[in-house]
Amino acid sequence: MIHCIEFHIRSFLFSITHERLEQFNDVLLQENISINEMKIPAFDLAALNTIENERTMSLELLKSGWYHNVVYLGKENGIPILTMTCSLSDIEKFKHGQVSLRAPSKKYANTLIKGLVKGRQLSEREAAAYIDKASSKPL
Repeated sequence: MIHCIEFHIRSFLFSITHERLEQFNDVLLQENISINEMKIPAFDLAALNTIENERTMSLELLKSGWYHNVVYLGKENGIPILTMTCSLSDIEKFKHGQVSLRAPSKKYANTLIKGLVKGRQLSEREAAAYIDKASSKPL
């Protein structure tokens, strides 16, 4: 039996169009690889076209990082919405305590807070409380 749970996640969308796909690749590489010399696009136009049908794509090139799983969330005003996350097997490890949850660093938490405030969803205080709560509750 499959149980569906409804939940809400606050987000801030950055418009990464076909022209800005290089920017998405930069973030993807920064989050997954410590070697700055890597110039190969990990996610190209062909991958963007494929993911709209397959919904998710695990990038072999980035398997050593936490965020090698690119997920297609749909479209907003005709522009694809993508996110990067860990694999389903990693999520199961978090759920079963095999990998411990950690709050984001202060610098990264501030980046998240700025995005939520910039998106006019929350005040700075509300955004900080949201990040604190989200990073401390179990999956």
